[in-house]
Amino acid sequence: MTFIIVLQALFATSFPMGKYLMNFVSPLFLSGTRMFCAGTILLAYEYYRSSAQFQLPRKHFWTFAQIIIFGMYGTYALRLYALRVLPVWKVSFFYNLSPFLTALYAFLLF
Repeated sequence: MTFIIVLQALFATSFPMGKYLMNFVSPLFLSGTRMFCAGTILLAYEYYRSSAQFQLPRKHFWTFAQIIIFGMYGTYALRLYALRVLPVWKVSFFYNLSPFLTALYAFLLF
């Protein structure tokens, strides 16, 4: 339970920290740097954890590219752009409201 609280507290600090960092760099650069660092750490962990089984099939590269661009990079770039023009509390509220809106859209459309 303590780890969940710590995880949520760290996630909550990413909004004011992102607002502060918007004074120095553009949203696209900050999002790209963040994703590059996280991807490097995850790939290094996976490589050293199971180096005998670590393979990336070529047929998965297109799927990975779509997930990276639309699922991760686009989401965080738009969040950081919103932080540039809106207050922190409003961006945090809209970002945390998105799973509920997704469930509502899925219910109405499917």
